[in-house]
Amino acid sequence: MLKLSAKTLNKIINILSPLMEDERNRRPFLVLALGNDLPVLQYINWSGAVASFIPDMLCKLIDYGEVASEKQAIWVLLEYVRSQVGPDVKQCINNLRPLLDVCSVSSVGTDKKSIDAIVQEVRERLHNNIQAWYGEIPLWAVNRRVSLSDLFVDVNILDEVSSSRRSELDDLWQDFTTNNSNYRSLDRIGLGKKQQRVPDLSLIEERNTNLVVVGKPGSGKTTYLQRIVTECNAGKLQAQRIPVLIQMRYFIDDGSDYAYNLDQFLEQLWGLGNIDVKLVLNQGRALILLDGLDEVTGEAGKQIIKEIKRFARFYPLVQIVVTCRTQTLLDLFDWQSQRFTCVEVADFNEEQVRAFVAKWFGAVCADAKQRETKTRELLEQLFREENKPIQELAITPILLSLICIVFHQTGKFYSKRSKLYKEGLELFLKQWDEKRGIDRDEIYRDLSLDRKLELLSFLAVKKFEKQQYVLFEGEELEEYIKAFLGVERRDSQRVLRAIESQHGLLIERLQNVWSFSHLTFQEYLVAKWFCDYEQFDDLSKYIIQPHWREVFLLSIEIVKNPELLFLK
Repeated sequence: MLKLSAKTLNKIINILSPLMEDERNRRPFLVLALGNDLPVLQYINWSGAVASFIPDMLCKLIDYGEVASEKQAIWVLLEYVRSQVGPDVKQCINNLRPLLDVCSVSSVGTDKKSIDAIVQEVRERLHNNIQAWYGEIPLWAVNRRVSLSDLFVDVNILDEVSSSRRSELDDLWQDFTTNNSNYRSLDRIGLGKKQQRVPDLSLIEERNTNLVVVGKPGSGKTTYLQRIVTECNAGKLQAQRIPVLIQMRYFIDDGSDYAYNLDQFLEQLWGLGNIDVKLVLNQGRALILLDGLDEVTGEAGKQIIKEIKRFARFYPLVQIVVTCRTQTLLDLFDWQSQRFTCVEVADFNEEQVRAFVAKWFGAVCADAKQRETKTRELLEQLFREENKPIQELAITPILLSLICIVFHQTGKFYSKRSKLYKEGLELFLKQWDEKRGIDRDEIYRDLSLDRKLELLSFLAVKKFEKQQYVLFEGEELEEYIKAFLGVERRDSQRVLRAIESQHGLLIERLQNVWSFSHLTFQEYLVAKWFCDYEQFDDLSKYIIQPHWREVFLLSIEIVKNPELLFLK
């Protein structure tokens, strides 16, 4: 690869600038110069000011190298320019030829060593910091941090995002009613059990493609990226690359000093000059992990998303992994046109639940005997038939952590299961984003916790009173929200998307087909609605319907005087 001095590069820029002012002429001009089938052309961003376009275009051509035997792409371009310009410019180009030849000869055999040395130097410099930043994770609701390896359970990835798939609502309802006798989880509605699950790290190692990873709140997306960055840091994964994990909620502040320009941010982080950073990126020697795209909002968020798109276009050999709570929030990102593959974090299966519980008590209990006893007792109780509603919650790390905490402190599950469900809802509605310092820029955030619970209870009841009591169409949900809050349809759509992205309590199962994240939460919210408003006459109408059984059991726990349920 050529190594040009700044002086030589500036001379080439001055020659090309008059020919590249008009964005519409740039691609046709390079096609005439280099041919239409040169692969490097697809990686060039043709828009933008000429002062930024030409340097980036030249970097791509220099990095590409020869288009024919001993003919560098950049020199082929200059030869074409020479055929189109006057004598003075021709002479300038002629004067450049010896400089390009010298650069070409002097760089032979040195580039690979140079780039390897740069990458190794940066990896060594950042190694201890990466381990300190990401080698531990906080143990939720327990005042301590533990080693990532002590708690992390390998996750599975679904190759196809559920909300992008199409199916008829009636078919899904049939699927649910057919399988409901064996398993209550709404996530079994035509989803995970039929989809191929891929081991988490194989996506990074084997496919070597850009990824968008979506998943529910608390499903383990951040921890997954911490696993990737620490494995790369240890040389066990993508050892030829420099690993970088950027958490978007911090980048809003940290990146503002660089106008959210990732190149400049990496210069500062790596301690390299602009030329070396571009060399690393053009050679694809970086693994860039961007956590929490949904956590950047407002004008800064739009600017950051625009920058990620630019970065992906300019450096197609760099592997980028982005996490986001929902696919809906990726509309602005337009991941498909940026050559990203969208995948989804799968819910825990029974094997993963058992592994997580064992690791959780291993991290909390110093005494080995106590650790083994509590693990065994929790799992025995969790998988009893009468605790299937609690099993349903144990499919994500955050709710399984809550279950472990309760059991650790009490030696059993709450005698009133409604207390566990209440804490689980409040965890999502209030504590999770607050604990991580995330401030959502949505109309929904102005509602109080009680008002949010009222809204969710209203939605739960509206659906549960119907014969098909689980699945909503999108328009149906929006109408319910509009009626309850007294807002316009457009605002009800925003509220629905906010509930999905902030809490994941309502999720899009398939395209335009929604449900509560857990049937357990829906049943609790239905019971809460009737008890809060003391509508026991209305509730009593459903006493003989089988799917209302859990609602009645929860209502008996919630209401202060259970006799009221049967007196009215």
